[in-house]
Amino acid sequence: MKPFIVALMCVWTGAVLADELEDIPETREALIAQIVAGGTNESAEERHAVEIAECQLTTFRWKLQNDGEWVLWTSFELPLLQVDFQELDSKTGRYFVAIEHEVPEENMIVMTFKTQEGIKISHEKPFLRSQPKREFTLSDRGDGASFFKEWKSSGAIIQQGPEVIAKAALFTSALHRYQQKFCTFIGY
Repeated sequence: MKPFIVALMCVWTGAVLADELEDIPETREALIAQIVAGGTNESAEERHAVEIAECQLTTFRWKLQNDGEWVLWTSFELPLLQVDFQELDSKTGRYFVAIEHEVPEENMIVMTFKTQEGIKISHEKPFLRSQPKREFTLSDRGDGASFFKEWKSSGAIIQQGPEVIAKAALFTSALHRYQQKFCTFIGY
């Protein structure tokens, strides 16, 4: 009879510890680390990174040029109180679309986001890439005349490489939890 009681106590203790672990709050730093890890990616031609400060997410995408220099190709400034990443795959609940290939380096993800009604976000690009198609301002990046910012209400993050699917899952999951916990008016 004693082994049964010991086993029952171990199960009960394990259940209590599991409940206590679920109650341990995720820290801001831990979620930011997950967001940065999930939003960072590098392939032969592109580099991606994200920064988060309070409730402002900034994305960066650099592109390798023919001369061997990396040029900032696009950057979004996303106020997390006013931007939502959209669920794109209702079967899996993913906030991104994954395109898997036989060659893992060709795997691709697309994450889209949209602002709340009436809110515009900054989308920074170099004139080297394109000319402005809508309202814009010059960026103070570089010499102050090489980059511009357009204002829009939606956009996308596209990444390619062998780890992008796992990274996108980590990024969107952590970002969703971060928004709920630290970037709402009513809190978590």
